[in-house]
Amino acid sequence: MHWALYVRSAPGLRQPDLEQRRTAVLRYFKLLAAWEVGVLLAAVVYLLLERSSHPGGAAWIAPAVGAVVGNALPLQLAVLAITRSAR
Repeated sequence: MHWALYVRSAPGLRQPDLEQRRTAVLRYFKLLAAWEVGVLLAAVVYLLLERSSHPGGAAWIAPAVGAVVGNALPLQLAVLAITRSAR
């Protein structure tokens, strides 16, 4: 999903005009933030639904934790690349 959002925003991120590029970066981060919020909400809903019917142990939270962590790692790489290119 991160890649799809980047591909959608990529033409604006490569503009020679600094103001257009800044607008594209802000739009890209807004899309990423919306996606992150959606994943967090899905993880919370999963945890609330499974809370009462989970088997013993803590392994039942692994899908929610995996979704949140797996979604955050590509975001860190994108932020690092964009901030590095901004310098």
